[in-house]
Parts: sequence; C-alpha cells; structure tokens
Amino acid sequence: MSSIIHLADLHLSRSEQEYSLAVFDEVLELCRRTEARMLLIAGDLFDTYPDAVALAPEVAARCEKLPAECEIVAIPGNHEALRSDGASIDGESLGRITWVDTTPFSCVSRPELGLEIIAVPFQPDYAEYVSWEFPPPDGAVRIALMHGTLSGMWFSGLDESEDETAAIDADLFRRCGASYAALGHIHTARTEQLDGCYACYPGSARVWRRGETGARTAQLLDLSGGVIRPREAVTLETAGRYHELELPVGIDPDRAIEDLDPSLFGSADYLEISLTGLVESQDESARLSKSLRQRLQSRVRRLEINTEQLEPLSGFGSLPLARRFLDHWHERRRRASSEEEVRILLEARRIALGKIKQRVEGRR
Repeated sequence: MSSIIHLADLHLSRSEQEYSLAVFDEVLELCRRTEARMLLIAGDLFDTYPDAVALAPEVAARCEKLPAECEIVAIPGNHEALRSDGASIDGESLGRITWVDTTPFSCVSRPELGLEIIAVPFQPDYAEYVSWEFPPPDGAVRIALMHGTLSGMWFSGLDESEDETAAIDADLFRRCGASYAALGHIHTARTEQLDGCYACYPGSARVWRRGETGARTAQLLDLSGGVIRPREAVTLETAGRYHELELPVGIDPDRAIEDLDPSLFGSADYLEISLTGLVESQDESARLSKSLRQRLQSRVRRLEINTEQLEPLSGFGSLPLARRFLDHWHERRRRASSEEEVRILLEARRIALGKIKQRVEGRR
C-alpha cells in the first residue's frame, strides 16, 4: 500500500512568510511520517507570482530534505498568475517539485506506483474539455489534478480575488477515467463520490482570509491493489484557526475585556472580534479597542477589532433600566446551554439596548 497526500491553496506569501512556510514544513513532515510516495498540490501553492519568485529558493531547499522516494507534483492555480505580467514560473527554480503547467493538460505516468495523473493547470474556462484527447488508460489508477469550481458541489463563497468562471464539469473525470479528483480553489474541505470518482477539496492549507473556520487539513490517500481511497483528513496544527467573536460591552465595559481568556487562542490564529452594545462616548469606544488590542495582539497571528456596533449614549452607565436589564441578561447567558441560545440572547440584547437608546434620546 502506498500513501499519497493531497494539498491545495497554501498561498505561500512574503507578507506572512514565517507562518506560511511553517505550514509547508508541517506538510513535508507529514510526508515523511506517513512514508508518502507522492505529494499532490492542486494549485495556489503561492499567493502571487512575485511571492513565487521570492520564495522558490526556500521551497526548493525544504523539498530537498524529503526522502528520495517521495515526489511532489504541483499545478499552478489562479494565484500564481497574479501580478505576473504574463510571465510564468520556472519549474527548474522549484527543485524537486514536478511543476506541470502545460495546457490543456499533461499525463504524468508513474508505472512503478501503478498511477497516472491527468494534470490540468488552472484555466478560466474548462468548457472545451469535451474536445481534449485523453490517452487511453493502461490499467493504472488515474487521478485528475485540477484547480477550479466543481459544478453542483456545495462550497463556501468565493473571495473577490478568485475567478468564478473556472467551472469544472464532473463529466471530465469520467472522460479521462479518473477515480480520484484532487481539487483546489475552494477553501472549504469537502469530499463527494460522483459516479465512482472521489472528488475532494482538502480546503485551504492555512487560514488565508477571514471566515475560514474549522481545522485546516491535508487529505491522506491510500493506493493499493489498483484502487485509491481517501483515508483521513489530517489537521495541520501550525495553520491555526479562525475565530470570530462577539464581545458584548455592558455598564462596566472593561469587565468584558478582562473576562476574555487569551489562552483560548494560539499564536497562529486569526482572531476577529466585534464589540457590541452602548458606551458613554466615541472616546470610550476607542479606549476599549486599544485596551483589547494590548491584551491580545501578541497572542495571535492576526487580530481585527470591529467597533462599528458600539453606539454612544451619554449617561448610559447611570440608567437604572439598563442596569436591571443587563444584570438579568448576564444571568441568562451564564445559564445558556447551547451556541444557538447564546446567539438568540445576543440578538435580544442588541434589540433591547437599541430600544433603550431610542427611549432616552426621545426624551432629550
């Protein structure tokens, strides 16, 4: 039995060089630990073309440390062309990586593994696949290595920088005889079986942007007896997590910040916090944001604080109605038994404080 690792959308970048290369190092260690015979990278290894040029020596040097039995096969995604002015990556600069960029596709044959890879570099339009002349299968297991959006497959929305036109028809896998489709471009992990072919997005290998919740993974595959199957999605610990928190501010606004435990977050995490509620003034809003940043900035990789939902109301702290409501609200939240109940309580809090603000301002 041979192990294969499927990775996508690592987005190595100079702006986050230490972090993104640390994730790549963990992937290479996974290759060593599982004695993988191949690492498949389904596009967007780099965030932009200038990133690829700058980081290629670092990547090549790291790959040299892999056992000779482990090969890396990668295709360009849409990001390798960003800011390229028409230039393409020189595969030789990537050392041991087999960089496949011939369009519309190439067939990479590895008879010693009983494996063929139909490698399809990113193209904005795959509609002409019906005219592609795939070589007849010779009995080897076939993998389609592609970067795009599989039509009809559920996914989380695309970022504005991503090309929404790169639609892949699952019929392409049937035509080329693939039993596994190693896909990239969609940053949410998802695997489906379509007419005998496993179609898999491992998700982005690191937290590249806001909203990428859950573990970041690489997909481990088993190749044995002429059959290939997904074994498990392996969590990449160095990738960290994305956290989105709503932090309600009350009569004592500093209490909410002091109660937030920094140990809940890791040094590779991307943390986005929205402060909500009423404060005495806009100056108080700025002070709370600064205090929160001082408390958490050094604990996470990236911190964003949103104060747009903090509304000023002079004299808020001395309102008996507000005090009674918030005391009752905090007691209810303490007894909440589910995330859904907390969400409902937060929404009720926003509505109630908005009504209090309207009533007070209507009297002035």
